Amino acid sequence: MRVVLKRDDLAAVAGTAIIRVGTEFERLEITPVDKAARDFVAGEPIDVCEIPVVTLLRAIAAGEPVALLPVTALGRIAAEIPESPDAAEEFGPINHVVGVRVTAAAEHPETVLALYDALSEAAAATGPAPAPVEVNPVGFAALRGPVTDAARQAYEHDLLSRPIEFDELIERTCGALGVRASRLGG
Repeated sequence: MRVVLKRDDLAAVAGTAIIRVGTEFERLEITPVDKAARDFVAGEPIDVCEIPVVTLLRAIAAGEPVALLPVTALGRIAAEIPESPDAAEEFGPINHVVGVRVTAAAEHPETVLALYDALSEAAAATGPAPAPVEVNPVGFAALRGPVTDAARQAYEHDLLSRPIEFDELIERTCGALGVRASRLGG
């Protein structure tokens, strides 16, 4: 499985998980990661790729065969999160997520699920972010807010050819992997 992840720690756990299930692992070091994301969307032989969330949304809106693996590869700390009574509903903005080629997910679901589990465990091992919000959310439930917000803003700014609903992302990923959303934190 050909993988692009910028962070060495994420690439290391990804490689270990992929090899453990008996799949060949190749880390591609393409910099900047935005170039790798463009190559991934364009159909270059990359199975799993760190990708800016809006780039993934644009690809899906255009019908490209890519899906969201619900892991944040690069979150960002918002300068100020407004106070509200619904603090539990607040989320921080995210920059990069993990994308997976639909064919790779369908052909190697056990490998992609092992990769997801390893990345989830790595995120959990770093511990929760300091309040007020998680900056590296993992799982469909945790990513629903920030990805929905990114999709809404991208559409409002004419960066998407059509609106993208979060449930469409879940259906695409789960359909390719043959699992329920709950298997991926949903």
